[in-house]
Amino acid sequence: MSSRPTSDSPRSLRCYSASSAVCRRDTQLPQLLLDIVDVLRDTVPALSVAVAVVYGLRQLRHNARSREQQALQKVFEDMVTDERYNRRTRVMLNKKPLEDWDPEEIRDAERELERFQQLGFFVRHNFLRPRLILEMYSILTIRMWDATEPFIQKERDEMGAANFAGDFEKLAERCRRYRLRKGFSIDGIVARRSIVES
Repeated sequence: MSSRPTSDSPRSLRCYSASSAVCRRDTQLPQLLLDIVDVLRDTVPALSVAVAVVYGLRQLRHNARSREQQALQKVFEDMVTDERYNRRTRVMLNKKPLEDWDPEEIRDAERELERFQQLGFFVRHNFLRPRLILEMYSILTIRMWDATEPFIQKERDEMGAANFAGDFEKLAERCRRYRLRKGFSIDGIVARRSIVES
């Protein structure tokens, strides 16, 4: 007699039941793997897009900083030339009334005005961070504005352009506020914020 169970025996039913569970487990495992693959197939492109966006933003930030460094280098190189230093000095030391300025003094004032207008434009459009310019050139900007303001007012009146040298004026005002806030001197006088006692 054979030791194999017949299909009617209880042992055979148990084996059949056990093998169907194994079969179900075998079919469930591939289904689970297919579900994981489906999730990954949907997730990987989203992750790729997220990585590309982060990389793109970093590149934009790097490019902006590079552009700012180039602009700052240009400003700095321009400020330290002997010609520019001598011209600034002549303009700031000129205490004559505007009517007595000679053509060379007017030309010097125009050139300095253009340079500081450009600097104000760079700050307004965020090509340069205001903090850098305020820390490096605030007193120079204020003094140059004070020296050229009569000339600028005359030009505004003659041209009928109230905003002539507007970026320069805004930069000078910003420099004054910065120096007042920090307690730095303006024209040799230490400016302090008033302390309100409560």
